[in-house]
Amino acid sequence: MGYREDPRDGEVKRRLHAGIEVMYYQHRCVYEPAEDTYLMADALIELSRSYNARRILEIGYGSGYLTFLSRKLWESSSIVATDVNPYSMGVHGIFRNDPAITISLCSLDMCIKNGELFDLAYSNPPYIPVEEGELSECDGFLEKSWSCTGSCITDFCRALCERGRVALLLVSTALDTSRVFGCMRHRGCSVEIVKREKLFFEELFVLKGVHKV
Repeated sequence: MGYREDPRDGEVKRRLHAGIEVMYYQHRCVYEPAEDTYLMADALIELSRSYNARRILEIGYGSGYLTFLSRKLWESSSIVATDVNPYSMGVHGIFRNDPAITISLCSLDMCIKNGELFDLAYSNPPYIPVEEGELSECDGFLEKSWSCTGSCITDFCRALCERGRVALLLVSTALDTSRVFGCMRHRGCSVEIVKREKLFFEELFVLKGVHKV
């Protein structure tokens, strides 16, 4: 396949989240579900109680944890999920029999048609600032799933606010969060904090933006 490790050489795992069984893909080159994943999952569960999202875009699906949860929350929805990490393509094994889910290998929303809108667009993006360095292929893709350099967080903000009538974005105080608020407003989204969790060294926020159309 052209990779040093086989993207299919992983395992399908199961986990209960708020009473919902979630399946996800575990591979050593793929970001494991963690506190940030679970916080975004809680935000999706809360949103699903009051908002009917028929078309959903997830940018950076990783293990497929949030993709699977979204499909359960919005059973009649269609979901497009993108990721830049080829090792994440192992989630195809979970969704192979579900025609409502499209898994695409691309950066951000680059593989989505110009002007295409979704009822909901969300992402748990990379947000830990790091310096550029030389890494192995596997470690390089894994680092991209959590590390943020340059304008990456505002790139995610731009994609979500332009694509989603409602946008959910997870951010951390490890970054300049005022930049993210400013970016969402500049891109035409009203913005509010809908979930937050204080960890030992940072605080996580889920921002909800409503696109003004």
